[in-house]
Amino acid sequence: MRRPVPEQDGRYGFHRGINPAYNHTENGLYHFSFVKALTNLTDLGPEDGGTTVIAGTHKVQTDVPQDGIIAAALEDPSMIHQVEAPAGSTLLFYESLIHAAGIIKSDMDRLLILGGYMPTMFQAWMGYDPDPDFAATVSDEHRALLTGESKFNWPRKRRDLAVAMETV
Repeated sequence: MRRPVPEQDGRYGFHRGINPAYNHTENGLYHFSFVKALTNLTDLGPEDGGTTVIAGTHKVQTDVPQDGIIAAALEDPSMIHQVEAPAGSTLLFYESLIHAAGIIKSDMDRLLILGGYMPTMFQAWMGYDPDPDFAATVSDEHRALLTGESKFNWPRKRRDLAVAMETV
């Protein structure tokens, strides 16, 4: 990302990518259907515009106006958290978390790899369907991940907080 410093107006473009209604809690564990992964290819210091979040908003339902949440956070900046991390670090967060690119105040380019992860039961949408010729070249298992063709026929791994992840 590159934003010329003189033209910035100091505002964040806060948004959430998906409705928090796509969650559930089971055996004490919070589950959400869409996780974002941002891997930094450059160091992110306080002036470099790291991803900025309003903590806890991934669980705030849509009957609470998003504009009101953002306004409250702008009035109380302690609610706004900006990521500072070395190159190679990966930030994982629920896409329902209200977030924005940070305000870049340095001359650094912010380089990152952005990925999104969902259960295989969800199919691609909004024009992000994989190329059918490419999908035909991969294994059935990988194609199911790429296309979501398995729909709701995926195996669930249920556990609770008392069970180590490795045993499930």
